[in-house]
Amino acid sequence: MPGLQLVTPRKARSTWTRLNRQRMADMEVAGLMAEAGRRSVEVAQENGWWTIYDSAEDLVEPLRLRRFRSGDILPRMVVDPAALRSASCRL
Repeated sequence: MPGLQLVTPRKARSTWTRLNRQRMADMEVAGLMAEAGRRSVEVAQENGWWTIYDSAEDLVEPLRLRRFRSGDILPRMVVDPAALRSASCRL
């Protein structure tokens, strides 16, 4: 017997991994997708969050990171280790 899976409403800026997009497609084919779910998909496709993880899932190295690793650019910020130990930086 398959386990239970929690399905919750998505916010406009929810990210969609390929796995989530496949689950959505499977639910649509099975007739389990509600109109609110279809609207969430439309919103994500319109605002760009539908594919926002694609480059990470494809393991594409961002240009700035590639340039930094090659020594072409310097980091924007240097972190002071003492500042990290201060009480104001603790969570």
